[in-house]
Amino acid sequence: MPVDLVLAHQSLGLRPSVWPALRRGLTHGVPRTVRTDERRTARHGSAWEERWNRRWDRLPRADRLQPAVHARTLFLSGARDTFAAASLQLAWAAGIGPLSKRAGKGYDVLSASLTTLLPLSRGRGTELDIGFQAYPPLAHFTRPGRPARRRRPTAVWP
Repeated sequence: MPVDLVLAHQSLGLRPSVWPALRRGLTHGVPRTVRTDERRTARHGSAWEERWNRRWDRLPRADRLQPAVHARTLFLSGARDTFAAASLQLAWAAGIGPLSKRAGKGYDVLSASLTTLLPLSRGRGTELDIGFQAYPPLAHFTRPGRPARRRRPTAVWP
């Protein structure tokens, strides 16, 4: 089931239950493009991964993403380094998902996972995976690196 995604810094204290009212108020906004500092993001993401590699089972709650689902919206709250680590995984998924041979055949492709960024749980915990699927019809989908196919001319082609 498709859901919206909201990323919120943990210091904001955004409660998922207020999202429907907040969303209604966003209808008159202006779309904007934001520039990002990719080197800084990579540096912060690497710092988080280094901390995780050293002490994955003892990371404080603030160093993990806190997921919540409300009103068909997935909320992820966390700190800057945690979001930076998540963005590295998303970038990896965006780069590798379309390259999979299975994607060219129309199958779902598991590209990456954010499960390591979530809080530890006993037994069955929450998993957050990133997948890629080319939308049908697959005739329009060409894997990156291959030349685009051209339509065959019809009888009335000029």
